[in-house]
Amino acid sequence: MTGPVLTRRHGCTLTPGIGSRLCQGLLLAVLITGLSACQGGAVDKAAESTDKNTSAATVSKKSGQAHRKKHTQARDKAKKGVADQKDGQEPDDKELVYNVETAKARTGAAQAVFNSTAVLQADREAEVSPKATGVVEEIRAEAGDRVKKGQVLAVLESDQQRLRLQQARANYEKTRNNWERSKKLLAKGLANAESVSNLKYETRVLKSLLDQAQLDFDNTRIKSPIDGTLVKRFIKAGSLVQNGEKAFKVVDFDSLQAVVNVPEMQLQKIRTGLPARLRIDALDNAEVAAQVLRVSPAVDEKTGTFAVTLAIPSPQVGLRPGLFARVAIVYDQHPDAVLVDKNAFIREDQTTFVWKVDGDGVSKQVIRTGYEMPDSIEVLEGLRPGDEVVTTGKNNLSPDARIHVIDYD
Repeated sequence: MTGPVLTRRHGCTLTPGIGSRLCQGLLLAVLITGLSACQGGAVDKAAESTDKNTSAATVSKKSGQAHRKKHTQARDKAKKGVADQKDGQEPDDKELVYNVETAKARTGAAQAVFNSTAVLQADREAEVSPKATGVVEEIRAEAGDRVKKGQVLAVLESDQQRLRLQQARANYEKTRNNWERSKKLLAKGLANAESVSNLKYETRVLKSLLDQAQLDFDNTRIKSPIDGTLVKRFIKAGSLVQNGEKAFKVVDFDSLQAVVNVPEMQLQKIRTGLPARLRIDALDNAEVAAQVLRVSPAVDEKTGTFAVTLAIPSPQVGLRPGLFARVAIVYDQHPDAVLVDKNAFIREDQTTFVWKVDGDGVSKQVIRTGYEMPDSIEVLEGLRPGDEVVTTGKNNLSPDARIHVIDYD
């Protein structure tokens, strides 16, 4: 009898019949399990890839929404710029409208002016001194008083001078009377001609002595030598003053002048009679009319300047010697010149130009200038009276710029 045949495969012992089928079932189970494991890894990788694709899609969706929102905002801003432009407001960057201020060219006097500074000084002033030595007995004027020429400002003690004056006057009058009487007797033949002649010369001598005594007495009175204002007193009552000592200072304010040192290059331009202006800082920049009174013919070799004296024909109240003044001497004038506000001009290298208003735009206008004043400049070529030019906001303009003129009225 033949026994069962055993077959061993993959670790299984196979027997004919039922055993063989059982082992085959186990192998199939193992194969299915391995296949499931491989399929599971692939599924996980597929899931991971799906998640990544889903996240990228989400980011792409958000980016698209942001781009559409930005595009919408830009479109709204552009629409708003057009609306603002219609309302006179500043539109968007694609078509800017610049707010500017303007001024019109006009006709006026163009002046060539030499500017300098000076200190006011009086042409007539005096430091008053006594002509005698003595004690101050009385003060008759104080600083600030208006005084006349010959007015007594102070009195010195003068007892001795008074006595000598009285004696000299008595001697003179006595001799003069004798002379007058002798002349009558001589006419009648009752007097000697020689004695009459002697009385005549004696009278003249006594008159000289009387005049000297009178002068000595007058010198005890300190008097003003000019009309003016007493600006300072240097002596006090009861003090002893010497002959020639400074006692008072008197200034004639109506003789105020300004002396300007002008460079020698201006020597041919400045002449007597030219008009001038003085601006006084201490009097709230008050302007005072002046005139060239004298021009020194000599040039100072050390400074290279010459002195020009300006007179003030009608001094204003408040002017004082020592005040600082800004001087403008007008040495040439063009009465019917074209003038434009000084703020309108732009200089580039050797070219001067302005932005001329043309409707709501501007054009670059090259001009040639003449005399320059504090607030305006003379235009020799390039503009006519009535032309409107930009004065404020000119630095941002270009030939294709659009403008909006601001009117403050």
